[in-house]
Amino acid sequence: MRTRKAFRRFQLECTEGNAIHTVEDMKGKRVRASVIYAEIVDELGANLVNFTYGEVYQALDSGLVDCSAGYLYAMRSFKTPEVTSSVTLTNWGQITGFAIMMNKYSWDDLSEAQQQLMLETGSDMVDFYAETVIEESQVIIDALPTGELGNEIEVITMADAERDKLLALSDKYIEQWVEEMNQVGFDGQGIWDDYQQLLAKYQQVVDEKGYPWEG
Repeated sequence: MRTRKAFRRFQLECTEGNAIHTVEDMKGKRVRASVIYAEIVDELGANLVNFTYGEVYQALDSGLVDCSAGYLYAMRSFKTPEVTSSVTLTNWGQITGFAIMMNKYSWDDLSEAQQQLMLETGSDMVDFYAETVIEESQVIIDALPTGELGNEIEVITMADAERDKLLALSDKYIEQWVEEMNQVGFDGQGIWDDYQQLLAKYQQVVDEKGYPWEG
């Protein structure tokens, strides 16, 4: 098994007259969101509307929703800048993990050199994916105001104080996850603490040396 973990950063795409500058601005807005994002946006007083991402364009265009929570790298593919007027960068994210599975018997049939090659390729894939998402996200941010992707989109960066409010609302869901892990026999707090330590460790590496593909 090879896993890939990545940050998926939530941004808010909104139609004319519905730009989000503060968390208070979400109150009363019709917003499409999912998973933990939806829970917290609901707490902030938004009216949640639920449907698949493939329906986002039509929902924004028809006025079914005022805003949609999405990702920068999806905006070009789904052409949402054609039907929105602002994007609020919250950079509020979650960790997602994807596993590539291989039959154990097939794995055991590989030579040691072949197994090592598979592991190295998997590691390279993680870097390639991260590099692609980071670069594409910046390309989208730069292109949004120009009209290249549709409308000329106002790009709003949520202030740190407002973003901190989102993070504070996230805390109880972290505690909930820790408890769920404990209930199934894992050391939930230990896993979380290890994760935080690894974040700090590799953030320091990035700060000092940059990303692997930049060396």
